[in-house]
Amino acid sequence: AVARALPIGQFWFNGQAAAGNEHKELLRLWGERRAAVPAWPAVVREGPLQARVLWPTGTGWPYQADRGHNDNSLVIEIAVGAARMLLSGDIEAPAEGDLVRSGHLRPVDVIKVPHHGSHTSSTPALLGALQPRIAGAQARPWGQLAFPHGDVRARYRLASIGLWSTADGAVTVTLQPACVTVRQGARYASWKPLGER
Repeated sequence: AVARALPIGQFWFNGQAAAGNEHKELLRLWGERRAAVPAWPAVVREGPLQARVLWPTGTGWPYQADRGHNDNSLVIEIAVGAARMLLSGDIEAPAEGDLVRSGHLRPVDVIKVPHHGSHTSSTPALLGALQPRIAGAQARPWGQLAFPHGDVRARYRLASIGLWSTADGAVTVTLQPACVTVRQGARYASWKPLGER
């Protein structure tokens, strides 16, 4: 739906095939326009905006053949001036550990919770390396896959990181060179970017 609705200048893709019909349809829609990311980790700059692809990386590029789809998710750091957010995809503990050891991580203001808050992700090592103020989880608190998992909620609480879940409504993050703002309905937080402190 996104590929149909919006003009797309680049399609960042790790190259790992998937069996799902949505994935196949996306690749069909992209067709000849698909362009590989030229350098790894890839960096795109436009004005004060910078996007860095941090994972997957290493000799297995474009993806790690011994890893599943979750641990080959693209992990992207978005920065606007000193304000930073990490989009973590569905990575789990093995990829989180490799990413922490890679040296590519730096503290961020906001993190998109890895793997929707599954108990297999959000390791203390990752949270310690990133030190986010707020974490946003694409999650739901019901059903067989009720996320974020209780263990994950406890990890964020122990690290004094605010955990906001889309189960309570859309979470909107605004990065500006001098301000980070997170909103969810009437809930609101705003602060000076971590990189400026």
